[in-house]
Amino acid sequence: MFAPGCRSAFVVVALLAACAAGAAGARAESPMHQKKPVRLLSTVHGGYRLIQQDSEIGQERFERRTYDDNTVIYDVVSTANMGGATLSSVVRLVVDEESYFPRSFKSERTIAQATDTTRIAYTAEVFSNVVVVSSDIRGRTDSRRIVVPAGLPIVELGTVYGWYEILFWVNLSSPDHQRFQWLDPQRNVVESGEIYVAGEQTMDVLGKKTPVVVLKAERERVGPATLFVDAGRRIVRCEQNVTVFELVEWTDKK
Repeated sequence: MFAPGCRSAFVVVALLAACAAGAAGARAESPMHQKKPVRLLSTVHGGYRLIQQDSEIGQERFERRTYDDNTVIYDVVSTANMGGATLSSVVRLVVDEESYFPRSFKSERTIAQATDTTRIAYTAEVFSNVVVVSSDIRGRTDSRRIVVPAGLPIVELGTVYGWYEILFWVNLSSPDHQRFQWLDPQRNVVESGEIYVAGEQTMDVLGKKTPVVVLKAERERVGPATLFVDAGRRIVRCEQNVTVFELVEWTDKK
């Protein structure tokens, strides 16, 4: 049992604690402190088939979601049959809507062969002009900090979705050769190249005759690429090295 003086002190402390908890709860429930829910503004689905030597070898499909908090998220799934191996990957790329500066990147790749399966994972977290790239290859992990120009795109080679990051900065009306760079998360290096408008033409896109701008990209260490881009900055065809990416699906919901 508590002595009378102790009992009084205990009651006072309990009342003060209850008041403090009530005030904290009121603050937490106050509309002034509630976080505004993020709203989805639009969703784009795109699908490309991969062609080598006139034969379809795989596909790349992405979903691009735009939110009202200046966020764009790409979710990408791709598969390709390369000789005796099947390559598959799942990617998530998060960028700012206004600047298209990347925030984070995650890629999980699987290389399946008749006698072996290899899993490779890459992640990149962007902090201003520093990117922390981590990898997990067959259980062997590594992490590096790379200083890069602010806003540098993060692009995997052998994909088409990554070109949308670069295309954001390209002036389709300029006749000049425009310099661009990107970070290759697999090799932890900054790559460079030039891109320019090579002409215009009309081509069949999803059953419709569509005028497109032809862009030529000269990449210093990984070879050339050609992009065919329509008026909505949609890549309808991409030719890089020996692979052609051809648009076969596109939906835009707002």
